Amino acid sequence: MTKKAYCFGHISTGKLYRIKGAYPQANGYAEYTEILDNYCGEALSTGIVLQRLGVHTILEGNWIGDNEDGRKTLEFIKNTGISCDTVRIQPGYSGVHEVVISDATSRTVFGRYCDLLFTTPQWNMPTTEAIRQADIVTADPSFGAASEFVATQAAAYGKPFIAIDTPYTSILTRHAAVCIISEDFLRNTYTHDDWNAIFEQYCSHSKGLTIFTFGEKPLWYGTQHRELFSIEPVAHVVDTAGAGDSFRAGIMYGMVQSMNTTDMLTFACKVSAQVIQTSPGVINFNAKSLL
Repeated sequence: MTKKAYCFGHISTGKLYRIKGAYPQANGYAEYTEILDNYCGEALSTGIVLQRLGVHTILEGNWIGDNEDGRKTLEFIKNTGISCDTVRIQPGYSGVHEVVISDATSRTVFGRYCDLLFTTPQWNMPTTEAIRQADIVTADPSFGAASEFVATQAAAYGKPFIAIDTPYTSILTRHAAVCIISEDFLRNTYTHDDWNAIFEQYCSHSKGLTIFTFGEKPLWYGTQHRELFSIEPVAHVVDTAGAGDSFRAGIMYGMVQSMNTTDMLTFACKVSAQVIQTSPGVINFNAKSLL
């Protein structure tokens, strides 16, 4: 039987600019090599990868604008096979847009996410029945009560919940079967570099597996104390946008396939490595070489 995943969160339409060299300093200059259409947002990106791995994905999140960009985004989502029947098409709403500037080692995002998240709500509450039907569940952390609702409903129905980039005191962390924390989130959230102490805080606040990611450096994982997991180097990095979203998808796939921790981490790293070698990596993701 086909496994099902539920993803709640960001659904965006965007442009991706690939540039030569490093991102410029203020008043500097960079040469772009490509401008690409990009259908993105954390939840959508994770869902695309899961769908191509053979896990049927139910997507909910922010509204889509009833305009040309919105219709193109919706058509793309439906063509992937993702179920998005309850995503609201909102007349008079422009939708969520972003522009990503990507070099070989970083990506800089320009968007309207503050307008999305910190003004009036521009999303529907998650659907309980969709969560109940899923084998595994995740939510982007930035939708407040909606994200917390997903986590608590997953716990109520006994569904493994995958948290990403959420504080160790969060309800999402408390209910997480796996909690994935990026180096960027650590540095932006906690003011000191005692990551060992922070890791132990996550372990004490969660009954599940904690994972800290540090780009190409060994990641940390554990349920009580950290262990190191080395990552195979990627020879040619093209675009790091989507690396974290695809890693989350790899972890979710490993969970529904009942992989052990080492195999799950290995698989998630391979998924992420493939994504960062093309642009836009998530849209170009090909699962055949990994299955």
